[in-house]
Amino acid sequence: MGINGVTENGWEKSDVNLRGLIGTSPIRELFIGSAVGRSALAMISVGIVLLVQDVTGSFTLAGSATGTFAIFSVAAGPVRSWFTVRWGHRLTLLILSLVEALSLVALTVAVTREWPSWQILAFTAVIGAASPPFGALMRVGWSHALPESARPKAFGVDSVCEEMTLMVGPLLVGATVAVAGTQVSLLISSGLCVVGAVTMAVGAPSARVSNDTSKEHASMRSVVRSTASVFLALVAVGLTVGMIEVGVPALSEEFDRVALAGPLLAVLSAASACGAFVYSRIAGRAPLHRWMMWLSASAALGTALLAAAVDLLTVFPLLVIAGLAVGPAVMTGFLMADHAAEGHTGKTHAAILAGVACNGGTAMGAALSGVLIGSTGPHVAFLIIGGVAALGVAASRLVPLSKPSLGERTKPTE
Repeated sequence: MGINGVTENGWEKSDVNLRGLIGTSPIRELFIGSAVGRSALAMISVGIVLLVQDVTGSFTLAGSATGTFAIFSVAAGPVRSWFTVRWGHRLTLLILSLVEALSLVALTVAVTREWPSWQILAFTAVIGAASPPFGALMRVGWSHALPESARPKAFGVDSVCEEMTLMVGPLLVGATVAVAGTQVSLLISSGLCVVGAVTMAVGAPSARVSNDTSKEHASMRSVVRSTASVFLALVAVGLTVGMIEVGVPALSEEFDRVALAGPLLAVLSAASACGAFVYSRIAGRAPLHRWMMWLSASAALGTALLAAAVDLLTVFPLLVIAGLAVGPAVMTGFLMADHAAEGHTGKTHAAILAGVACNGGTAMGAALSGVLIGSTGPHVAFLIIGGVAALGVAASRLVPLSKPSLGERTKPTE
């Protein structure tokens, strides 16, 4: 027997009370720790920019530092995944959070004492590479502890939580800087990172868990092969997010309302969270691969439609349209990756690499949009990135999944 009358094969005997399950250990510790840890990570990029610019007065160095952080956070994802399946979730969280915290302290000292730029960038590279995969490891833990039919709702809660941390993190940085200064904001981030990791470690396996029956299941390469279409679709969705994050401030400047860039992006996050919450209640009505196709295509279309914005009054509803698709699309990608991978090791690889694909797409979208906006303006950039994302979605449909999507499986007899 599993949790609340759930059979060991993962299918529920009766309706699952998700609220009750989240309140149980280890699901509770995984959720709380992930929320705290992801809030810390959301603080770091903003905190780095504010600290470097405040102390050195160089926007160039501040931009280079946060760019280095983002690049290494994505590039080191496969390495973090490789170590996670060998060290186990608990040890990985504790080691990475400690390295992250110490590097944040070292960066604060380096910037404050005006060390050479290359040393500042080196510390930001380590901070990015050591970023603990809080969200991914929480989803793996939930996948292991929850019945399969409860996972869409659970992942919906996770999506809402992630959007909230993206909004809360910068707000915490702003409040900390206003009260105690830029140096303290990074120190608080380091402390929250460790607190989140320790809390999650309470509910995580103490050692590497492997129920796999062959080396095939433990291979990162095999996971990539089985989930390639999902990763490609997540990259496409990430492109739209990166475009919006850079394009919306550009539109705000064009309409002479720069101060509204933050609230506008908050609208996107709020719409994304609402979309994921509602979608989690209806996800079982169709196979996930169909949801992924329509939702990711809708995110691309919503991004392209922002090219038609003529003033800020039109930007708001267009952002709502895009956000309502982005949140559910990312959530569906995570669900499909979890379902396509087999065994604890495979699911760990899939969860971490899915995040890498989405974040990598966001980074590429931001970089490409910056170049396009500078040469063609934000309106044409929205059209081009939206079109590229749509092509990515179409290309993902040409890559077959190794397993049928959730919703196509036949419920086994008990």
